Amino acid sequence: MDAEVGRTPSDVSCVVIAHSDPGTRFGARLALQEQGFRVVGDGATTAEAVQLVRRLHPAACVMDMGLSGALAAIRTIARAHPPCATVALGGSKAHADVLAAFRSGASGYLGTDIEPTCLPDTLRGILAGEAVMPAATFEWVMTVLQNGDPPDDRRALTGGRGLTERHWQVLALAERRLTTAEIARELGVSPVTVRRHRAEIRSRRPLTERTDWSAANGAGQT
Repeated sequence: MDAEVGRTPSDVSCVVIAHSDPGTRFGARLALQEQGFRVVGDGATTAEAVQLVRRLHPAACVMDMGLSGALAAIRTIARAHPPCATVALGGSKAHADVLAAFRSGASGYLGTDIEPTCLPDTLRGILAGEAVMPAATFEWVMTVLQNGDPPDDRRALTGGRGLTERHWQVLALAERRLTTAEIARELGVSPVTVRRHRAEIRSRRPLTERTDWSAANGAGQT
């Protein structure tokens, strides 16, 4: 982890990068710096990202969603450092994963296939207040809004019996085949709490779907 010091709170060009791959961090750093941003720090873990945001107060943090505890880190940054816009960088474009990032406090969601040269302009848009997400998710959100439904999957998943925000986060992670222990680490809660949420989710899903979901995820309940 490296970091620069001496930034001022009014410097909206400062960025922190958190990604497991050194090559990706290097490429993002170059692309951003060539377009006038200052990458004041980068790290390979979510703990490093949160520490950098606390120390340096950047305008934005680019967060690899493949890192352990990414959702919990986004929530921490959103609650403790609201001026910092966290940009999720994820390999999944599933609506559930995109919405889980936004519900945790992300200001934008970019696919890992984004060209590094496109990152600076996209980040400027996010810092200007634009909502950035995969096109397919945007089109889906617009469709359900036009139909008068809530902009999420809850009606389809529960048959009208709603899930809480935490239920939704657990569901998104479980459908990525994470174990109970891994979900607990990701969300910053205990495994007992995760097991309780999973039981509540199963009880609220339609009977036609409940068995398949339980079978698909039962092996991961450790």
